[in-house]
Amino acid sequence: MKWDPYEPHMLGDKSKRPIEIRRAIVRVFILITFFAITCGFLMIVINVWKPSSFNLTSIQCVGIQNSNKHEVEKVLKELYGTYLFDVDYHQIEKKLLQLDWIQKVVIKRHLPDGLRVEIIEEYPVASLVSERTYLLTNLGNLYLLSTMYSKIDLPVITNYSKTIHEGKNNFDISIKRLAKLLSLMKSYEIYNDLVEIRYDQNHEPHFYIGNNETEWLIGSNWVESISATDAFVSQMKKMNQNLDFVYIDAITPGFISVREKQDNPRGM
Repeated sequence: MKWDPYEPHMLGDKSKRPIEIRRAIVRVFILITFFAITCGFLMIVINVWKPSSFNLTSIQCVGIQNSNKHEVEKVLKELYGTYLFDVDYHQIEKKLLQLDWIQKVVIKRHLPDGLRVEIIEEYPVASLVSERTYLLTNLGNLYLLSTMYSKIDLPVITNYSKTIHEGKNNFDISIKRLAKLLSLMKSYEIYNDLVEIRYDQNHEPHFYIGNNETEWLIGSNWVESISATDAFVSQMKKMNQNLDFVYIDAITPGFISVREKQDNPRGM
């Protein structure tokens, strides 16, 4: 008797396999649907019943460094005793975002009776020296210098002649534009070489790097100007050369021009 190992009766009827797969998919779908309906039913029961075990008794707040803790606590204190699923996240976020330094708020439930509130603050990109010293943040707001930043090196803004509006009431477009530029610059090494931003009589900023005598001319294409200057300065440092120039011109995309002291300009 000759035996063929590939006969259908030895391998089973493959024609039934698609049917079995479809049945398995249907079973999984039914289980998922049942689970979703059960969870939904339980949520409805809980929200109608509102057991006291779900009343808010614990709030964890993290991320505060410069924000006024008392003002934050005042907003959150009103929530204690509220049914957890009745807490209006949008309203909490709206109130907290009105406070100085707070840029973003992330709120999460911690069942059965807790909340976790994460505060994401603005960060300083420069200091502004006037009658008093302020910190310019990444969003273009100005806050009085705190002791936390008194020993941190930041570029200094000088000759700023406009009226200073402290807090989130600063609507000076030029200072907000400057903050946006400095925030972009902060991800490059060249930011650490930036010493001063000096405003002229027309309220235009001039950037000085290195020894504070080298003016840096930045073009309208910020990314190209910053990246080109960053690469140039990094190369100068690798060659152990000082930034002893009258200016570094990065206005033209892809081209750096420098004027050395008592020398003619040269392009690079």
